[in-house]
Amino acid sequence: MRLENEIKSLENNIQMAETKIQQLRDEYTSVYDIKFDENRFVCSFCGQEYPTDKKEQIKADFEKSKSDKLQEITDEGKETKVKIQSWKNELEEKKSSLEKKMVSLSFILLRTNHYLY
Repeated sequence: MRLENEIKSLENNIQMAETKIQQLRDEYTSVYDIKFDENRFVCSFCGQEYPTDKKEQIKADFEKSKSDKLQEITDEGKETKVKIQSWKNELEEKKSSLEKKMVSLSFILLRTNHYLY
């Protein structure tokens, strides 16, 4: 019974992680689609346009922030994929072990029934 619970737990972990992967894909697309707002070149207090060097810095900061966020999402996705693969490997081992135990028990039952009759 313990082995069956471990199998169910691993299957649940895999399913939740695969859902997370899809959420990360959606988030990546959302962040990737964000476009720079040219209105950021205008001071919100006085309404004047920033000097060229300030505009370049604002745009560079935006691009850096966006790039960092995309990298963060990518890294988290890669980590999650590694976990999924590890859980899948463990799941296959547990299923194989359970199958072997069931075969052994079946054999023992057959032998026991043979001796009883």
